[in-house]
Amino acid sequence: MLDYCYLVNPYFNRSSIIADMQEFFPVLVSEYPSGMGVNSLLASKCWNIKQEYVIPGNGAAELIKVLMEDLLMNVFLLLFLRKLIFVMMKMIL
Repeated sequence: MLDYCYLVNPYFNRSSIIADMQEFFPVLVSEYPSGMGVNSLLASKCWNIKQEYVIPGNGAAELIKVLMEDLLMNVFLLLFLRKLIFVMMKMIL
């Protein structure tokens, strides 16, 4: 996991991220937080990693929200599958 805070950008001089951000600036500004898809796409290209591995956020609160939503969805799915298996087992037996 890479976590860079204010005034830290070791890739600034070696990347085209500024040009890419300028190109997508209207989307980044007008469609927040929908523009997060653009942010994650740009970051994935910049660091040559898969886009789904990037979670852009404007502070810890946004990152915690994304992680909790994912966690809650997984818990809900597990509980649903557990109940489904239980019902199917009752029907078989």
